[in-house]
Amino acid sequence: MSTHTTGTNHRKYEPDLGAFDNYRTQFRQYLLERNYAESTIGSYLRCIGGLVELMKVEGLTFGDLDETQAVGLVAKTGWTQRRKIYATFIMSRFVRFLAERGVGKPALPPTAKEIARTELRRDYSNYLRRQRGLSERTIFHSWRIADRFLGFRFGKETGDLSQIRASDIVNFLQQLVTRNPPLRERPWTWGNDNARFYASQICRKGHVQSSDGKNPVAEGEHCQQCANAIITACPHCEAPIRGQDLWLNHDYVRPSFCYKCARPYPWQEERLNTARELLYHDDKLTQDDRDKLWDLLKDVMSNPTDDLVPAKRKLIDFNLAKAGQVTKDVLTDLIAKTIAEIVKP
Repeated sequence: MSTHTTGTNHRKYEPDLGAFDNYRTQFRQYLLERNYAESTIGSYLRCIGGLVELMKVEGLTFGDLDETQAVGLVAKTGWTQRRKIYATFIMSRFVRFLAERGVGKPALPPTAKEIARTELRRDYSNYLRRQRGLSERTIFHSWRIADRFLGFRFGKETGDLSQIRASDIVNFLQQLVTRNPPLRERPWTWGNDNARFYASQICRKGHVQSSDGKNPVAEGEHCQQCANAIITACPHCEAPIRGQDLWLNHDYVRPSFCYKCARPYPWQEERLNTARELLYHDDKLTQDDRDKLWDLLKDVMSNPTDDLVPAKRKLIDFNLAKAGQVTKDVLTDLIAKTIAEIVKP
């Protein structure tokens, strides 16, 4: 813990930034183990980092933190109300995480409801794991739905599980389907009510910032990985970039082309332009070779999951035999990276 003097006898404390780096690493691992997406984890850590800076201004240490202090810090930011809601949730979770590790003020003892929910989650998870053979990711999301149902049925009460009826489940499902999504989940549909998507925020180099409607990056911020601007819509037609499907639970795959105008997004456009420039400046290739390779490269880099991709890659290798070594190496690397990003194991 570091200190500095702000008056003759007054010492102002600051959070230990070395310790924060350690807590941040542990918290990141904690979220990964609970199947949080990388984009969500990044949003959590950015929010916490901003509030740690505010802790320095307020002279607070990690030992001072409790949920009340965390809420007070969020209230002092100049963030929008929407972002404050996200930040309050994030900081409350971070404070509980620290308290479990003996950092900060002791957490309040769990309520009867929290004890009951913890026991139920343990038993339900063991059942899904041992009897149904489900993955940890599926178990995690299954409990999230179950917990939401219990909140819908019993509210703030612990509740008697024996009182649950089939009609309660039907009412819950109807509420999920017909409700107006809350602000943090509000999707846009682009005129198609059968395909609902969260908004996505991606930098011009292709680093996904947010794709699940939660913890969006503030307007005007830049990517922390490459410092490029973050976009939310196609630069050509201004159609919003689609994020995760609102109703389906699957890993987000960053799009390469706009669904409305079919033009490549900046990260894909840069790769295609690089490939084209290399081809058309390679003196060892004829014009016919360049045209054939360009058509094959566009197909493979635009749709890596197509059944014909393996065959087309062999044709690319065959046609690249006459190309210069730099062209071969760069194009092979571009193709491999494009496929690896989309076709995940």
